[in-house]
Amino acid sequence: MAHVSTFTIEMRSERGRDLAVLHADGVPIARLLDGHEPLPADEVLATGALLPADPPRRIALYECACGGGVGCGNVSWVISERHGRVRWKDAASASWYAGALPPEADLDEFELAVRPSPLDLPDLAFAAEQYHAEIQRVVADVEWRHLRPGDR
Repeated sequence: MAHVSTFTIEMRSERGRDLAVLHADGVPIARLLDGHEPLPADEVLATGALLPADPPRRIALYECACGGGVGCGNVSWVISERHGRVRWKDAASASWYAGALPPEADLDEFELAVRPSPLDLPDLAFAAEQYHAEIQRVVADVEWRHLRPGDR
């Protein structure tokens, strides 16, 4: 059985951007990455991107640190939930994303032909109950509610 990590989210403001810094066992997941930084908090929290969907979907959680945004390059995982575990698997870069969520179905033929480029990053597993509770805790936090789309 794979190691089950504790999932935590730290809200941080850097260079005028509010970020949701994601941790596995107290260690920022960004430490696994080279040249990428967390997406803005409104992209990963207010959109529900961290929540597993059925069927599972690929979610971009980190963007290129060059300033080009997610379209330049990202780090994404397929997020799924099964048997009391939330899994992030099959890390890859899917450069056609404009944010955390998968693009709409109206992609042109070129974009559809481009497949995510696999990345040499570990799969992660979290206890589903603890994972969902942490997301709910942060979403309910009044400190960052101003980030939600429509509340600006």
